Amino acid sequence: MQSKEPSIHTYDYDDDLIEIACSARERRWRVYRLTDMVVVLGRGSNPHTELQLDACVEDGVPLLRRRGGGCAVVVDPGNVIVSAVLPMNGIGSHREYFGRLSDWLICGLREVGVPSIRRAGVSDLAIQNRKIGGACIYGTKDFLYYSATLLVHPRIELMERYLKHPPREPEYRRGRSHSDFVGSLSGGQVREAERLAAALRAALNQIDLEKFISQETRPERQRGEGFSLPDVLLTNQEIVSKMDNPILSLLNARKAGRSISKEPLPENVIVELVEAIRLTPSCFNNQPWRFLFLESPEALAKGQEALTSANCVWASRAPLFVVGYSRREDDCVESDGRVYHQFDLGMSAMNLMLAATHHGLVARPMAGFEPEKIKQNFELGSDVQPLVMIAIGLPSDDERHLPERYKETDKRPRQRKEAAEIVTRL
Repeated sequence: MQSKEPSIHTYDYDDDLIEIACSARERRWRVYRLTDMVVVLGRGSNPHTELQLDACVEDGVPLLRRRGGGCAVVVDPGNVIVSAVLPMNGIGSHREYFGRLSDWLICGLREVGVPSIRRAGVSDLAIQNRKIGGACIYGTKDFLYYSATLLVHPRIELMERYLKHPPREPEYRRGRSHSDFVGSLSGGQVREAERLAAALRAALNQIDLEKFISQETRPERQRGEGFSLPDVLLTNQEIVSKMDNPILSLLNARKAGRSISKEPLPENVIVELVEAIRLTPSCFNNQPWRFLFLESPEALAKGQEALTSANCVWASRAPLFVVGYSRREDDCVESDGRVYHQFDLGMSAMNLMLAATHHGLVARPMAGFEPEKIKQNFELGSDVQPLVMIAIGLPSDDERHLPERYKETDKRPRQRKEAAEIVTRL
């Protein structure tokens, strides 16, 4: 038996923007966030097909219907919304302007440090094959309305609770569940929604929307998708920031913070960390690295005993310690004195940290520990050389346990030498 027809109201947050743009006959846009969580249906969405209605009713979730199409979504304060209104005949040109307006938004996101974002499907924005935004469009003879929602801190558990698997999906989704399909702009970069909204608002103010709307000055696309900025800046970092390179984006996202949540890590994440280690290259494929994953309370306590007091004050909250060690005789030793086991161990540790960054985790490597205590507590051989301990966990907004010096240093911009200082190109 079909559920009772739910009460659905109009999504009217942009009505004033449409009125102003049409009255002034000027293009208008805004960046904003909602203060409460709502479920928003597309213009043609069937709530019985797309929603877990019983859960929505039980939790008293407001249901709204937007002008634009697409399937139902959860919108909460962890999202950033970008809406634009073009006073024009908006009938019959949706797909074309979808691309132009999304390119305009992508350009703004790249300016605030999200270089690897791309268009996916008709209306999505994605990073590394995960959706981090979705847009809708609606046109009348008087105006064209575009609205995109960016997933900064999405409540994925609420998507699973309130939304069914959509009746239509882009090809790149490939049947994945909400939790496997949806990504986040905050992962690893701690990009809070409010901060991103302010930065994006400032960036879009500096970008001429007309260049994206006008057919004559439409920017060229890079490899068929996304906006290709002109290479006018001089530093290596600025040039690279314009490239759509997921590896560089992951490297840029990695930051070894100290504010870690005590929340245990999902089993599938730990399995992926192990696999990242396993896939590391090594001298003659010797694979000399060995790792201890300290997960149980007893193992974590033994690991903490080896930490210096400066590291213990923050790392003791981590739900996972990883100890990396190797032996000289397990890897290449060249006749000229070059010893490779620690080099190969370092590569495997970096693979591990990048895999952790992909999941939005903190993965801070530590040299401040007693190798002999590790060997004693875990009964490792005398010829073993523990080189690194890595504290891994979800990032936390709670910094009360951190000394003030760490709060300050963790928020400083990353300092890296210029490319010319470290690389000589001949």
